Amino acid sequence: MNSWANHMPQGMHLKSEGFASNLYEPGGKFTLENYCAENSIPYAHIGLPVAIETFIAYGREFQRRYVPEVENVQITSLVESAGQFE
Repeated sequence: MNSWANHMPQGMHLKSEGFASNLYEPGGKFTLENYCAENSIPYAHIGLPVAIETFIAYGREFQRRYVPEVENVQITSLVESAGQFE
C-alpha cells in the first residue's frame, strides 16, 4: 500500500466501482463492503466512488489480518534465475 499512499494524490478516487475493488482472501469474507460496514464508511456497489484513503485503509487492514508477517522492503530489481527469483 506504500505506493498508493505515497504516490497517489490525496482526494483521488478509484476508477473501479466498489464491487470491483475487493482484495482476495480464500474465504471471500473481507470485502471492501464489509470493511466499510465495520468502519461506518459509506459504500455502494455502483455509483459511489471509492476514495483512495478508504482503499488504502482497507488494504492495510487486510494485510494486518491476513498477512501480518510482510517484510517492509522496497524491491529495486527482480530477476528469474533457475526457476527462482532473485
